[in-house]
Amino acid sequence: MKLLAVFPRLARGKVDDPDGNRYIIPDEAELVQCLERQYAMLSAIEARGLGCAQARQIALEIQTEVGGHSNFLFYLGRPRNPTEQEKINRAIAEWSDGDSIAAHYGYGIDLFCSRDFGQNAGKASVLHPDNRQWLSDTFGIRFVTLAALAEMVTA
Repeated sequence: MKLLAVFPRLARGKVDDPDGNRYIIPDEAELVQCLERQYAMLSAIEARGLGCAQARQIALEIQTEVGGHSNFLFYLGRPRNPTEQEKINRAIAEWSDGDSIAAHYGYGIDLFCSRDFGQNAGKASVLHPDNRQWLSDTFGIRFVTLAALAEMVTA
């Protein structure tokens, strides 16, 4: 079992065990390699219009409407009507999915365990079967369910 600190963009923190010992102490070379792999995958995900690209697009649309502030996160946090808010919530969830897969890839973990197949978001989801296939072909990610993972461990 390995605790993944997603990476600096999401406030990578340090974790101590109950005795106060540092749980993760990556050496600098390992951390650099991890970050390079994460960013490579994130760039590819975003280039396909997935992950944070959707949240960024919504923020740009809102920014165009109201003008002003350059930080797109500022616009996502402003009060919205329920329909807009649901669209923002889905985009943030997709952003999280993309970052989670990239964190696994960055740490050299080729298995990603999830029952989420992007059914609600369709092809806009990084977890949609077409995008899973692309991630498998391009990055070697293997998607498994918890049941499949348990079977692998007990076999």
